[in-house]
Amino acid sequence: MTWQPELTPAEAMSRIAELNAYLDPHKAAAAERGESTWMGIPDRWYDALRWRCVSGHVTRGIIKSEERGGDVCPACGLPARLTFPEDTSAQAGVGSEGQGEGA
Repeated sequence: MTWQPELTPAEAMSRIAELNAYLDPHKAAAAERGESTWMGIPDRWYDALRWRCVSGHVTRGIIKSEERGGDVCPACGLPARLTFPEDTSAQAGVGSEGQGEGA
C-alpha cells in the first residue's frame, strides 16, 4: 500500500470541509424524506458501510489510525468519512481523481 504524504493541518481541514460539503446535501435530503438518523447520519448509510476519502476513493472499509487522526482510506491513507450507499468514485464531487472501489 502506498499512502500519500500527510496533509498539513490546514490542508486536511480544507479537504475535510469540501468532503462534508459534498455529503451534507445527501444528509439533508434524507432528513427531508423523514429517514431516521443516528448522530446526524441516515441509518441506511450504516447498513451499506461505504466511505469516501478526501481524494475521492470510495471503499467498503477504512483503517482506524491514531497516527493519522481517525478514519483513513486504505488506498491512500487520507481522511475518510461515511458516505451514502449509492456513492461511487465516478460521481462528480470531492476528489474527482478517485480510482474506483477499494478494500
